[in-house]
Order: sequence, then C-alpha cells, then structure tokens
Amino acid sequence: MRNRPKLGTIAARDPADREPPTDPVETSVAAPGEDSGMGMRNGGKVTGLIDVASGSAAQRKQLERILEEYRGLPGPLIQVLHKVQGVYGYLPSDVLRFVASELELPLCDVRGVATFYNFFRLDPVGKHTVSVCLGTACYVKGGAEILKRIQRELGVEEGHTTADGLFTLDTARCFGACGLAPVMMVDEEVYGRLSPTKALRILNSYREGTQPSAG
Repeated sequence: MRNRPKLGTIAARDPADREPPTDPVETSVAAPGEDSGMGMRNGGKVTGLIDVASGSAAQRKQLERILEEYRGLPGPLIQVLHKVQGVYGYLPSDVLRFVASELELPLCDVRGVATFYNFFRLDPVGKHTVSVCLGTACYVKGGAEILKRIQRELGVEEGHTTADGLFTLDTARCFGACGLAPVMMVDEEVYGRLSPTKALRILNSYREGTQPSAG
C-alpha cells in the first residue's frame, strides 16, 4: 500500500487572519488496477460508483471522467474540487468521501480544504443567492447587523442554504456601490441604503414571487 500524502494542518474558517491550508497539494490518484477501497479499477476506469448517491447518472459519469483525467498524475486538490463542484454545483458529502478515497487522502483533509475556502459550497445553491456587503463603508453603516438579522430570520448561516431551498446566504467585501451603503445583492440586483427591516422586506418580496425595484 502506497503511503498517503500528507496535508498541512487546516485551521478553522475564522478568524480572517488564519493561515490557509498548504495547497496546492500534490496528490497522485492510484494507478489502473489498484483498489481504492471504494471499488476496483478495470482497465483504468472507475467502478463502484454506486457509493455516490448524489446527482444524476450523467453527473456520476462526469465525476468518473474527472478522476480518469487525474489518475496517475500529480495535481492540486483545489483544482479537483473545483471541477467536481462544477459538475454538482456544490460538494456533496458522499462525493467528498469518494474523492478522498480516490486521491488516497484522509477525508478530514479533503473536508478541511472544502470548508476553508469560501468559493466551495457544501450545500445545494438556493433559487436566489443573497450577498450582504461587509466592506468598510457597508460595515460601518450597519452591514453586520443586517447580516445577523437575516441569519436569525431565515435560520441559515453564511455559506449555506435555507431549508426550503429558496435562499443561499453569502457575504462580499464590495459591490462597487459604496455610495448606497449598506448594500445587499439578490442574484444580480443591488439594493442599497438598507436597514435590517428593509432587507427582510425585500427578501419577503422574493419569497412571495415578486421582485422589488433595485437601488
């Protein structure tokens, strides 16, 4: 059995001045004919994909092609996860387990990279993406309070999706609309000069199927 490559210790997502995980991580997918622990490879192709329950058959085929592309070649874990997220729209837990097995990495290290970087998602993306600006101008004018109120009212944390699948909540550092601070973006629409109450009123409009005027 080949020794598993080691990743650096991965810190929690916060605080902002934490050290990032050591990456790109040079990994090597097992060669054709080796057993990854989730299914034998036959002629260089992955078998045993029944362990991946998420997504459609077409998505599982795409996952297989990604693994074939990196088989036997060194490559950064972030690049592999980017391609996988491009297939599913997020990183399902069973897919992360499968990727960890195929790259012969500890699952905790793969999850660590997936949770450290904001561009990776562990939940499906909702119908509407809500981004609250926390740049300097928005922050000093109450952006953080708007975020807290939205989190409390929707019952969702940053980077996650509401239980009904309607909203995915994110934050951003600047939308280039500092004169309208504090600002929130819903999909492609920017809403400014917000208060927590006004922000919730806008989201309720989306919930009711109407789109309020931006600005």
